[in-house]
Amino acid sequence: MSDIDEVFTKLGFGKMQFIILFCCFLMQIWMTNEQLGFGVVIAGASCEMDIHDRRLAWLLAANFSAQMISCFIWGELADLYGRRRVIGFASIVAIIFSLISALMPEYWSFMAVRTVCGFFIVASVVSLSTYLSEFTKVSLRPRVLTIMGYSLGVSMIYVPSLGGALLSMRMEPSGWRILLLCNQLPGIIGTTLLIFLPESPKYYLSIDDQEKAMKVMERVCRMNKGKDVTLKSLGVESLTQARLRPPQKRGARSVSRNQSAYGKIWQGHLVFLLYILYPYGPRFCSAHLDDANPGSYVYVW
Repeated sequence: MSDIDEVFTKLGFGKMQFIILFCCFLMQIWMTNEQLGFGVVIAGASCEMDIHDRRLAWLLAANFSAQMISCFIWGELADLYGRRRVIGFASIVAIIFSLISALMPEYWSFMAVRTVCGFFIVASVVSLSTYLSEFTKVSLRPRVLTIMGYSLGVSMIYVPSLGGALLSMRMEPSGWRILLLCNQLPGIIGTTLLIFLPESPKYYLSIDDQEKAMKVMERVCRMNKGKDVTLKSLGVESLTQARLRPPQKRGARSVSRNQSAYGKIWQGHLVFLLYILYPYGPRFCSAHLDDANPGSYVYVW
């Protein structure tokens, strides 16, 4: 059996890795547009939507709270059902809801749709780097992930440049709605590319599906080395992965993996909430107004 990281070293960084890097780079630009570039959209929508300071706080809090809460869920689902499947499904839903949000006529419906969008977009945030790194040989992973970081800078140029051109124009529909639609273009292109890319072979090894892992690696081999080169010609008969848990029977594995996954999800949420609320518990969580003295608080913690 050949270690999968050693096989990637033999195959090098070729056409398949460049296509995956390009796809992930576009997806990262889109995610940054949605997370950080959204502030430019709000600046243009503030008058039309009557977004004052309090409404702005609720909008951003709802959006980022949805992302923080769902990140635990998507991380576990990516291990259960595959990185590509989770990224693809969640990205399509997030793009659809982002497009719908550009059509919302008033603030509350806009906030509700943006919250749903935030819930799904974080799936790509937690899984994209994992998907890319699992197709890259160990020696190049730091360099490849550094290149991915440049996508944030591209987004920070892309959104303000479009915003400066669109938000100053008086037109129908409003400039901020067109900007929100333009922010989805990298995500649409990246998600379309993702449909034609393979699942991570390391995911297949983690669920003990040697046949599919070999098919993916065979595809990588032919794209990188040419159609005449196969894994067998390179001396690779089967694959293994370091620190891999021993396989179980399929039915038992499905039950145990699902039970452990959902247990970890709720444990993660509980730890996160306790970490956030504990310092403020005496002040906020366990305080109530004293009826005899309305100006004071009685602490029971």
